[in-house]
Amino acid sequence: LFNYCIQEIKVLFFINPVLMKLLELIQKRRIASLIHNPELRSKITPNYPLGCKRIVLSDHYYQVVSSSNVSVHTSAIQQLTKTGITLVDGTYIEADMIIYATGFIHDQHIPIQKITANGLQLKDVWNLKRSAYLGIFVKHFPNLFLLVGPNTGLGHQSLVFMIERQTRYLNKFIKYLLKQKVKEVSVKPHKQELYQQMIEVRNPGTVWQKGCHSWYVNGKGENVALWPFSSLYYWWLTKDYNKNDFEIRL
Repeated sequence: LFNYCIQEIKVLFFINPVLMKLLELIQKRRIASLIHNPELRSKITPNYPLGCKRIVLSDHYYQVVSSSNVSVHTSAIQQLTKTGITLVDGTYIEADMIIYATGFIHDQHIPIQKITANGLQLKDVWNLKRSAYLGIFVKHFPNLFLLVGPNTGLGHQSLVFMIERQTRYLNKFIKYLLKQKVKEVSVKPHKQELYQQMIEVRNPGTVWQKGCHSWYVNGKGENVALWPFSSLYYWWLTKDYNKNDFEIRL
């Protein structure tokens, strides 16, 4: 519980860029104390607000990049050859081994391609707007239950918390559906739209929508991955189901 509370405090900085600025100043001072080469310091200091991209924690990063046997290049790669790498600024780097760390396409979910209902394909619906009520239900897609759907990732807490909340919510809800012998259930469209509106009103005030390019945001710069509130608030929203939020067919 203590660890959860400590982690939960972090959300205050992510949803308040002014507070995050204080941490950013502290971190820049730390970089200056560890990296004495101005050129190297400039290369490894992000040009976007702290937290806009995922924060990677390390006790040794700055010591490693400032080692005499390490070179840091920020220019893009133009070409790979049999013996090394050519950068767009003309620099050629000889290499015995190249390790690709190019990330992943987080929005390409293979199963999503096959989900259809009422003449709609989920991938087409989400191409227009990625949305799901509580990150679990999608309007017009009956009997579809998701885990870790849109805007239920976390940037400050363990994702396990969200998964546990969703599974407990669904466990109670599905028991109710089975008891009532429900054949079909889907979230009411206006309920999902109100929920999505709440998220979209909150998103611009968070550090995740401050102009950097990250996997949190779509091509329009909208955060479609992370929960823009405290996890405690999500706990409250998923404390119990409300059958009036759903269209139910017996």
